[in-house]
This record gives sequence, C-alpha cells and structure tokens, in this order.
Amino acid sequence: MEIRNLTYTFPRSKDPFFRDLNFTIADNEINFLVGRNGVGKTTLIDVILGLRQAKLKIDKTFSYVYINQTLPMLGSITVGEIANLVLGIEYGKYEIELGYLKDKIEEYSFSFLQKRWNKHYQELSGGERKLVQLVLFLQIKRDLVVLDEP
Repeated sequence: MEIRNLTYTFPRSKDPFFRDLNFTIADNEINFLVGRNGVGKTTLIDVILGLRQAKLKIDKTFSYVYINQTLPMLGSITVGEIANLVLGIEYGKYEIELGYLKDKIEEYSFSFLQKRWNKHYQELSGGERKLVQLVLFLQIKRDLVVLDEP
C-alpha cells in the first residue's frame, strides 16, 4: 500500500501535524511503526484507516481489523459472549459454542479460550484481556491487521 503526500491537521489547529508524508506499507508482511510516546503513531494509524479526515491518497481500498490501545469491553460479559460479538458476523452464526471453534482456530488459541470461556472479562488480568482480543480478532480475515500497542 502506497501512502503519498499525507497531510493531517488537527481540527482546531492551523498548522499541519503531518505534512507530505510518503511511505509504503508492504503487502503480506509485518510492518512496524516505531517512535517515542506522543509523536503521533496512533494519529497516523487513525488517518490511514480513515478514522480521521485528512488529505490522503491511498492506491487501493482495503478491509482491516484494528485493535487499538483502549479497546472497550463490557466487564460483566463473559469471554464466550465476547467471542459471539467478535466472530458471530465473521462466521455467519447468531451464537457460537466453544466446540464450534475447535476445528476453526489453532490449538493454542482454542486452549486459551477454553480455559477462560465462562470467565467475565473483568475477572481477567490486563494481559489476558489483550490476549482475548488478539486471539479473537486475529480470526477475522482482512487485508490489514493493525495492532496499536499489542
């Protein structure tokens, strides 16, 4: 994916935050965006994905999954219910049982979910919450997977 002449100005600012950025995101590769805190990495991601309006020209359309830093989840629902929310549309099913996933996802991911399926999201540690998000969202097939501070 070619990004050309990317310019972004925050809504209440006169001066561009990014001006005429040019770079390539390699297809079928792992790409890293590295920089100090507060330099605009998340803002850049939001612009590329169209979540912020900017002067941007992208050479093709693409589908994506975006796991950001603060993905909200309801603490009172179980991991199984979260799986239904995330994977229900992907698999075209109203309700997904754990057994249904056994042949659809790799063994490690299934084992991880199986141990936490009936736990409430609020009962999980921060690391477990992030892993639940990763395990579920990475099952969704898209052109681009964006992980903001995974």
